[in-house]
Amino acid sequence: MALVPYTAQKALSPSSMRAAARQSEGMLRTPKSLQGAIDAFLGEYSTQELKNGVSRLSESMRNTKLVLQKLDDTIQSAAEDTIDHGFSKWQKKLQYRGQIFNKYRQRDTCAYVASRMPAVYSAVYRVLSEVSRRLPDFKPEKIMDYGSGPGTAIWALNEVWPGQIEHANIVEPSEAMSFARRSIFQGFKDQLPKLKNYKSIDAFVREVRPAEREHNLVIASYSMGELHTQEERISVARQLWGLTTDLL
Repeated sequence: MALVPYTAQKALSPSSMRAAARQSEGMLRTPKSLQGAIDAFLGEYSTQELKNGVSRLSESMRNTKLVLQKLDDTIQSAAEDTIDHGFSKWQKKLQYRGQIFNKYRQRDTCAYVASRMPAVYSAVYRVLSEVSRRLPDFKPEKIMDYGSGPGTAIWALNEVWPGQIEHANIVEPSEAMSFARRSIFQGFKDQLPKLKNYKSIDAFVREVRPAEREHNLVIASYSMGELHTQEERISVARQLWGLTTDLL
């Protein structure tokens, strides 16, 4: 099987890329239904509490980026030192681990929903709309959302292909994020696909039979940057390619 499925090759053809470059998209507003669900979820928090939470979240994300950059530099330096000085120095250097921001608590999740969810929705919706435009015959029925967070991509998927998606496998380790997703989706369950949450790809592979692991579409929206190393990002990307028959 080709590394990039035929459907993806078709979407990335030279003519499709030229057409995309000529496009101009106006301002995209969050759907009223989604904004209402977000407002209801955040209703018990004051404006000042949310502002403070957003500031903390932004600072944590900046620190995470610096830590990940330093960690990648450390691994590269350690690999070079292995050649010159042997294993012991390499082992010592790899003891460095910064404070990785990969576990969202309740206050982090609320700040994310308030500040990031509308923007992420717009970005994901724009990409999926382009997929639908380039591949009008592509009608995904089963999808995976890796690093789903509060379910932003699921909402965008349902806007682009309303009623089309039957089942969505979600990979999300944070219970706070999963709680936010359940709360935001509460009044819309009959309009959304059947959802199944897993803590990790490994958990998904353990629980799901090989014949049932394939998806028409796999999404990894803004989640790869939260993985610790380049090696992890490459590994996850390869695993996700193995779980789709069409698009990643």
